[in-house]
Amino acid sequence: MRPRKRVLLYCPDELRMSLLRVVLDVHLYAVFSCADEGQLARVIGLALPGTFDAAIVVGCGDPVASERAVEMIHRGAGVRIALWLDREMEMISQADAVVAPPIGMAGLLERLRCMAARKRGPRPYPAPAVPAREMAAA
Repeated sequence: MRPRKRVLLYCPDELRMSLLRVVLDVHLYAVFSCADEGQLARVIGLALPGTFDAAIVVGCGDPVASERAVEMIHRGAGVRIALWLDREMEMISQADAVVAPPIGMAGLLERLRCMAARKRGPRPYPAPAVPAREMAAA
């Protein structure tokens, strides 16, 4: 069995976040959820490159907070981002996919499946840093 795709989920609304977690778990995604920007900053700060395959930002109300979350994920995690809007909001520039209200959950899952797809083979991990003493000895 293949490993689960890892998804970072940012949603300030607890009810919607728990619903999305259940749906994504049923569709065999490993979900890391964050409810506020401080928690999101800690998760991104501790994550290695390649930890997440995709990210979902749920735009609940405040477009400025959604924009900050998208920028934070784009800078820190470097993954593709799907922005799921609960109503018509202006387009956020750095999101890779925007799922607007008429599409719903099926459209979100389809875009997430396409964004998290990778080539087969091992995950690319960063090369370990070689200390200066070992380089001088070689």
